[in-house]
Amino acid sequence: MRNGLKDLAADKRYSFVGKFTRLGYAEAYNDEDGYYYQPTILLLDIHDDQGNFITDHAWVNYTEKFVQLGELQDGDLIQFTAQVRSYKKGAGINKVTDYEMIDIDNVQRKNNQDQSRSEVPLENKPLVGYVMERNRAFYEKAQRNVDEEYTQAYDQWLHPDDYSDATSYEDDDDDSGLDPDLLAKLKQFSDDNLKK
Repeated sequence: MRNGLKDLAADKRYSFVGKFTRLGYAEAYNDEDGYYYQPTILLLDIHDDQGNFITDHAWVNYTEKFVQLGELQDGDLIQFTAQVRSYKKGAGINKVTDYEMIDIDNVQRKNNQDQSRSEVPLENKPLVGYVMERNRAFYEKAQRNVDEEYTQAYDQWLHPDDYSDATSYEDDDDDSGLDPDLLAKLKQFSDDNLKK
């Protein structure tokens, strides 16, 4: 449990600084999208703006505010504001209360500010693909999923000219109920016949 977060009121915003160490992803669910991957960031040695120790680590969602910093590097000190909320983790009788930082805003690097950074994707699918590619060796060794649909979306974002004739990685708003592979084949057949 993150005791330093436990003592903070849920209805206030706080300023924190943490050291970036790596990216990750978690499986998430909502009624609109069903199951999907949520990109995350692992921050270590988190303190408040007064220098008080808060927690040794926290996973936070890798949101647009972090993406705007460009590619993060191990050791980057990240300052941000957030609210704190409790949640249950674990299963069955092993559920425990823990605390997380949410609604993150005002994100900035506190060190290495003079270094220019490569851009990273903003959209979920290529961003998760970026995370998977960056951690591929670790994930394969740990037998975690490296989903080719996501890594291809990242490759398409990285090399758009190589995919100029390909179907976009964006999720289609198709409500036909037809198999997506069949729809892709029908589209390709239609496109091929139009070129003749």
